[in-house]
Amino acid sequence: MEKEIKKRKLIIDTDPGVDDATALMIALNSEKFDIKLITTTAGNVGIKKTTRNALFLVDYFNKNIPVAVGAKKPLYRKAKNAIVVHGKEGLGGYIPKHIKTKAIKEKAVDQMYKIIKENPHEITLLVLGPHTNIANLFIKYPESKNLIKDIVFEGGSPYGKAGVKPHISFNISYDPEAADIVMKTNIPKTIIPSELGRYVVYFTNKEKEKIANLNESGKILKIMLDGYINRYGLNITQANDLCAVMYMLYPNLFETYRCEIFVDTQELPGKMIIKENNNGIITFVENANKEKFIENFIKNFKKLK
Repeated sequence: MEKEIKKRKLIIDTDPGVDDATALMIALNSEKFDIKLITTTAGNVGIKKTTRNALFLVDYFNKNIPVAVGAKKPLYRKAKNAIVVHGKEGLGGYIPKHIKTKAIKEKAVDQMYKIIKENPHEITLLVLGPHTNIANLFIKYPESKNLIKDIVFEGGSPYGKAGVKPHISFNISYDPEAADIVMKTNIPKTIIPSELGRYVVYFTNKEKEKIANLNESGKILKIMLDGYINRYGLNITQANDLCAVMYMLYPNLFETYRCEIFVDTQELPGKMIIKENNNGIITFVENANKEKFIENFIKNFKKLK
């Protein structure tokens, strides 16, 4: 008799975004995840478009997963975006149409809290965008901090890590005060820094062609990836948010260390200072096996309709 897989219960908070969409394509179709809710936040593009893009993916793959609308701006700052990277619609060169699925009426924070209460100590928050929704959750429902299993998030940079060129990442600088609130909690966390998808595990042009030839979903993803602008002069397409999903599916492909993280909200808002600490509650993912990463991504993507 085949052993039943115990699925990991997730709430995915996201601002799609090409790399968010790539991550969601894998997550939505993984037999290892039980996705209870998708919440949207403004970030890469405005809240209407991030929500539409999330609804498109749920609709496209015919998944019965509720999508709740979240924050349209940071806690205290003016909203910005990453249209120059993701395109004005958020999905590179792809424009979703004919979406039947609608967002639920409940607000993101209220629905998150409901699900967390119903599944105490079982929910992982997978955060693929700015941390505004999570911070709002902790502000409105502070008791939720004691009911969450863990948080896995993409974004941030290793200031304080020797030999690594640091930078201020979009997901943290968009709402540094929110990230600061989240980092100060005692919830176990895993950080997948944006450097991982930019310099370690990424898509070459040859790999994108291979994806396009897999199935119809591959053709759509190729259009998205081709419109995902690399601002660092590299002839590759980064896979930032995908790294977070792949880490959850294949942790043995990655190298990690334990640390503490502090968020600068004053001098360089969004700068993350990282200190290695074997007793820290934050796991920093610093490296990955690119060959195995791509191999497993392709294996999963082949299954998509």
